[in-house]
Amino acid sequence: MNWAKRNYVEYSYGVDNRKLKVSLSKTSEYLSISDKSNQKNGSTTGLYFGKYEKIGDSIKLTEGEKKSTHFKIN
Repeated sequence: MNWAKRNYVEYSYGVDNRKLKVSLSKTSEYLSISDKSNQKNGSTTGLYFGKYEKIGDSIKLTEGEKKSTHFKIN
């Protein structure tokens, strides 16, 4: 198992014409949201990095500008 799979849970999904990746750390309370659209070499563009709290099947951002924003990942 590689380093990323040991340390992160990753989800990919599409919104409009964008391919997004959500990475949840297994070793801390941090998450990142990246855009992987049109990246030829596999790199991503970071959109958000911050702390999260897992509540059931939802993700609640606990730091940042919009603390009431919720993500639901199925």
